[in-house]
Parts: sequence; C-alpha cells; structure tokens
Amino acid sequence: MHLDKKITYIAFAAGVAIAILVLAIPSWRSALLAIAGVGYLAPFMAGTMYANVVTSPLSAVMFFELPVSVNPIGAAILGGIGSASYDLIIYRLLGRASHVSIVEHFTAWLNHNRYRTWASVILGGIVIASPLPDELGIAMIGFSKMSTRWFLLLSFALNTAGILAITLIGRSIHQ
Repeated sequence: MHLDKKITYIAFAAGVAIAILVLAIPSWRSALLAIAGVGYLAPFMAGTMYANVVTSPLSAVMFFELPVSVNPIGAAILGGIGSASYDLIIYRLLGRASHVSIVEHFTAWLNHNRYRTWASVILGGIVIASPLPDELGIAMIGFSKMSTRWFLLLSFALNTAGILAITLIGRSIHQ
C-alpha cells in the first residue's frame, strides 16, 4: 500500500473519530450547534467541508444536527454550492485526475470495460453524493473527460441531494 493511501485512510478515520467525539462530548456538541446556528453561512462552510477527506464526517454531523430554524432545502443548496466550489478546485488541480494513485484498481477495471465512461460517471457520482471524500469521485469522473461546466453542475446536484438527505434524516430523528 502506498504511503499516500495510508495517509488518506488515516485522515478519514481521524475525521470519523472527531465526528464521534463531537456527538459524544456535550461541550463539543454545544460548540458545533453554536456554529451551525450562525444562519445560512454555516451550511456553506459545512458544504466546503463535506467534500474533503478529513472534514466530511464532521460536516455530515453538522448537517445532521442543523437547527430546526434553518430551512433544509436552503441549507442543502448553500451546502451544495460550497461543496461544488471545493470540488471544482480539486477537479481543476488534478487535471482530470487520471494519475491519482487511489484509483489504480479502478483504472485497471476501466481499461477492460467498454462502458468505462458511464461507469466512471455513475460510480464517481455516487461517491460525490455520499459523505465519502469527494476526491475519489472526482478522480473517477475525470476518466470521462467531462467538461468543467457539466462537472460543476453534476457536483452541485449530487452534493445538494446528499446534503439534503442527511439534513432531512437528522430533522426526522430530532422531531
């Protein structure tokens, strides 16, 4: 296993551990709720965190714990804008990401699959919509040679849907 893969897994595990601690420690949870209660700036900030390998678990907790006073659709749209903004930067920096080592096995599979463009978009989209780190989904979609405009629209729509689902689940549990 490459060192960068190990670091990615460790960083994601650390993010999950922090998210669990935030839920378990009352003072940390209160701090998170105070941040989430800032209004509509909080969903945008949480959206930028939703796409990152280290902060995606904490962002999911923030959307899950969003106060009832915040409209879930508005929060999801603002979170989707924040997340799509982050994704766009990564998409442009990775140069459509065919060299990212975390997708080596995926690359080998794609090279032997005639449906590789659609497979990369569908699987990458699933990863982007979920609270999993978007870098993997961006790398997968990079194989399709999708234009930046279409990528940005896809990223926004998928992240918004994922954030809305988390927010609505949290809302239904807390009521």
